[in-house]
Amino acid sequence: TSPRASPAPINNEEEQVDAVQKPKNVRKRKRGDDDRVRRPMNAFMVWSKDARKELAKQDPSVHNADLSKKLGELWKLMSEEEKRPYVEKSESLRAIHRREHPDYKYQPRKPRKSDSTSSQDSSATG
Repeated sequence: TSPRASPAPINNEEEQVDAVQKPKNVRKRKRGDDDRVRRPMNAFMVWSKDARKELAKQDPSVHNADLSKKLGELWKLMSEEEKRPYVEKSESLRAIHRREHPDYKYQPRKPRKSDSTSSQDSSATG
């Protein structure tokens, strides 16, 4: 009988060190750590900030994405009268923002390019 080949040992020590020193899924910065000026909250964001906490208290096992969907549904069901305090709050936040940052101009971030080109390939054939 022939002897079985054993798997080749890893000779690249740098790969082993990198795997130990660089944990995956670690953010470099937390949200809000940067110095950029953020947009003022709109009425939905003002309302959802507190409503999200309440929904999360009721059922802590619900994922954030599901909470967001539920909040959107609840907001759509609210009457204009129910939304009015949040609209007024957002308008006051916008006014404060305008005073504090008179030269502010919203500049959306450019979308990140994905590694896969499959979406580009399918749109090129249309």
